[in-house]
Amino acid sequence: MGNFPKCFGDSNARKQPSSTTTIEQLCQCHRFSFPQLQKLTHNFHQTRLIGQGAFGYVYRSSISINGRPKEIAIKRAKNSPQGMAQIENEILFSCQLHHPNLISLLGFCNEKEEKIAVYEFMPNGSLKHQLYNHPMILSSWKKRLEISIGAARGLHYLHTGAKRTVVHRDFKIGDVLLDEDWNPRITDLGLSLKGPKFSSKPKPIEAKLAGTLVYLAPEYMYEGRVSDKSDVHSFAAVLVELVCGKTPYEVAKEMGRDRDIYEDEDGDDSPFKNPGKYIKFIVERGNGEKIIDPNLVGKIGAECWKVYIDVVERCLNRDENERPGMGEVEVELERALELQEQAEANNDGNSDPRKQSSSSTTIEQLCHRFSFRHLQKSTHNFHESRLIGRGSFSEVYRASLSLDNGQTKEVAIKRVRPDSPEGVVLSFENEILLLCQLHHPNLIPLLGFCIDEKEMIVVYEYMPNGNLAHQLFTNVPDSPPPSWKRRLEIGMGAARGLHYLHAGVKRTIVHRDFKPTNILLDENWNPRISDFGLSFTGPKFSSDPKPIEADRIAGTLEYMAKEYAFFGEISDKSDVYSFGVVLVELVCGKSSRGVREEMEKEEGAYSLNVGKYMKEIVERGNGERIIDPNLVGKIGAECWKLYVDIVERCLDEDASERPGMGEVEVELERALELQEQDEANNEFVHHPKATSNSQQ
Repeated sequence: MGNFPKCFGDSNARKQPSSTTTIEQLCQCHRFSFPQLQKLTHNFHQTRLIGQGAFGYVYRSSISINGRPKEIAIKRAKNSPQGMAQIENEILFSCQLHHPNLISLLGFCNEKEEKIAVYEFMPNGSLKHQLYNHPMILSSWKKRLEISIGAARGLHYLHTGAKRTVVHRDFKIGDVLLDEDWNPRITDLGLSLKGPKFSSKPKPIEAKLAGTLVYLAPEYMYEGRVSDKSDVHSFAAVLVELVCGKTPYEVAKEMGRDRDIYEDEDGDDSPFKNPGKYIKFIVERGNGEKIIDPNLVGKIGAECWKVYIDVVERCLNRDENERPGMGEVEVELERALELQEQAEANNDGNSDPRKQSSSSTTIEQLCHRFSFRHLQKSTHNFHESRLIGRGSFSEVYRASLSLDNGQTKEVAIKRVRPDSPEGVVLSFENEILLLCQLHHPNLIPLLGFCIDEKEMIVVYEYMPNGNLAHQLFTNVPDSPPPSWKRRLEIGMGAARGLHYLHAGVKRTIVHRDFKPTNILLDENWNPRISDFGLSFTGPKFSSDPKPIEADRIAGTLEYMAKEYAFFGEISDKSDVYSFGVVLVELVCGKSSRGVREEMEKEEGAYSLNVGKYMKEIVERGNGERIIDPNLVGKIGAECWKLYVDIVERCLDEDASERPGMGEVEVELERALELQEQDEANNEFVHHPKATSNSQQ
């Protein structure tokens, strides 16, 4: 059947009037004729039927794409007004949304009384089918966590990955399909709603009640209000199913029976008002086997369990404002998976958190302690030949160390000068305490420390590609400047690291000195955020954290948000501003100070948001004045529009209008996807005319 153009992949799609909403005008997927689909399904024969819902049937078939056979699922609406409307809605959304954890739409048919969607076939069926019909296949808790993380990413993309928040409105376990590699793909967007233009605080929408009762959030069920937080509640119901191996209805019945047994627990904070609290309550009383899936008993790591059940409890909060966003849920589930892997490595499977001793918070108990003599020897007594970096109050040396497991590892040894002021000593202790407890692929790994009389030393993994500032602003011999795709990937990784700091632990952590010199690059160019000496631990994490008044202004001025530099108010949005400045440097190839100097040359420009300034300069045909010469003609037109929009929003003077780092992460992933599409279609920003035309 030839090549299928991707939805919106054809540049002609941009020429459609913005007011059109029909399938033909919006959807640039392959259009099938009804006779074609009749033939592919043997006239929709019963032998081809693989699924049936209230408003449609699903058939299995195969087609040839570029000479290769491909298995497909054909979803045909029942001949009813509601069935037709839902399939049309599903096609319209699926045409415009693209993410590895959403089902891929290959094409559609819209003829007479027929509305049909054609999707990739998912060989492992639905999560519901696997969990309830083949539970032994999903007996691995790690596999269930991985599926939940993928589904969280898909919902996170719906909520923040487009200009307008998309609410699924019927998220349930049957809507999570599993591909050949067991990656989850969210499907069934027939009831989905497009909300107002995306913001970090989307307003609820009034909607007619629809969906599956046991997954509905209370504000939707009783008041008809739906928002992204309604999906969060539904997602948590699926998390309950994953750990219990029971439907939400069956768990509710268990709660009802136990309410009579534990009458004294039925107060305002009753565990019988939130399934997450209830499950935790039952497990803590030693009766986990009556509620946890028997296939998982003894297999869930104790620390993993605490994080997981806390996520469930928070997502099921009756007050939607207290529920986390899906970006936060995604980060916490990633942490739960990491803790599970650690537990399995230590043979620490245990679904009863009572048996875990409380963790200590002293440096010695959290982290490996090196002797001063060991580090002295490995650096040849801190010889000049081993020196690789110098700061205001410290030097950094490169060495090789033998670790406890017998491996030899390249390390960076940061030695604080003995005569450093007291503030530096406090920063040193702060950095160790934080890094001992934070673990993420985009944070610098701490290997250990040394405190010996006046000696204060930190030992990190060595990062062979240095820091981002060095790569961007220095001509490195035999090393070309990073490509635009690589810069986008570095931006995405750094965004993930900051997102983890803001949302991945119990208390929001504000970096407070985020800049390119604090982004290190490992051998694979993965970014690792470093230098936590000024980092600030805020109050207990919430989806709407309040600013904190800092005791002192510290950090690097050109990366500081206005509310921090002038008023001493600090929050996660202060880091978002700093991140926006780094995004400017990534695309301009010069320091933010250099960009500001360029702006000063133009009358009135200095007062502009830097993102707006960049956009205006490129649209006027002077892009070469501001864009890194190594990138001119290499940035995709659609990618540029999204990227500069992210920059502009991150640099908003009003902190409450800046996006969260989870939203930034999703948008940068989309920018990278658009860059790849633009490269395939040879559509680049050469001058403003290219950008201006692409917006018409």
